[in-house]
Amino acid sequence: MVMKRQEAPRNLLHIRAEARRGDALAVVELPRGAKAKYEYDFELGVMRLARVGSSAFASPANYGFVPRTWSPDSSPLDVLILCQEALYPGTLVEVRVLGMLEVTAGGKPDPKLLSAAVDDPLLKELMDLEDVPPHLLREVAHFFARYRELEGREIVVGSWLPRGRALEELDAARARYRERFPEGDYPPSR
Repeated sequence: MVMKRQEAPRNLLHIRAEARRGDALAVVELPRGAKAKYEYDFELGVMRLARVGSSAFASPANYGFVPRTWSPDSSPLDVLILCQEALYPGTLVEVRVLGMLEVTAGGKPDPKLLSAAVDDPLLKELMDLEDVPPHLLREVAHFFARYRELEGREIVVGSWLPRGRALEELDAARARYRERFPEGDYPPSR
């Protein structure tokens, strides 16, 4: 019996699927309420434990990245995913972009999109930043300002920006991806 060579699993950074009802697809790395920080290892194609948070803060939302994007901090564009449920790392979620938090980490821009899971009926009325409870926006900003403080990392949190500005950043991140990976699917060099 001759065994056929199996095709390697697709790298989640380079998946070509498109959102059908939302603005983007997102890959979950960190469930809402977790302190363990999982990251997608682009070379191995698996989720790995990057660290356990050094503070008492747990993530206020599901957190991950938007495939086929690239940010100024040399990683895919970060996204917070509002959903009633804590989602498993590696889950692909269709999202509607609501706004964006300006964040600078280590002196480099590290914007955070805020989105809502399209398939969560509780959140179907969330269309832009004004629909998000103000306390949740404060909680998210506070999380990013403090969650790595005990590690001595410098993180500066700026303002919340509206949906239109967030969509511009999403488009810019997609353009940076095409520039960074002109030949298609392959792991980024670190």
